[in-house]
Amino acid sequence: MYELHHNQAGDYKAISVMDTGVILLVTAVAVGGVKLAYAGMVGKAKMLVGAGVVRGINKVASGLMVAVGSFVIAKVCSALVG
Repeated sequence: MYELHHNQAGDYKAISVMDTGVILLVTAVAVGGVKLAYAGMVGKAKMLVGAGVVRGINKVASGLMVAVGSFVIAKVCSALVG
């Protein structure tokens, strides 16, 4: 991913409007497909275990995401400073 920010990754002038459209379409289908699958699983989970349990799982997952995000931010900051 880092190389995409540099000109060595390729000739950006050679990318056509069609290429850009295909990239956007593939990205939308990939990301949208995952989100739709997740939404479907959440709906089934609510039916299987109850909304209260799913709410608790969402709180734990949210806390975990905040913790991991904080760790990544701290790691990046320490790399920039040291």
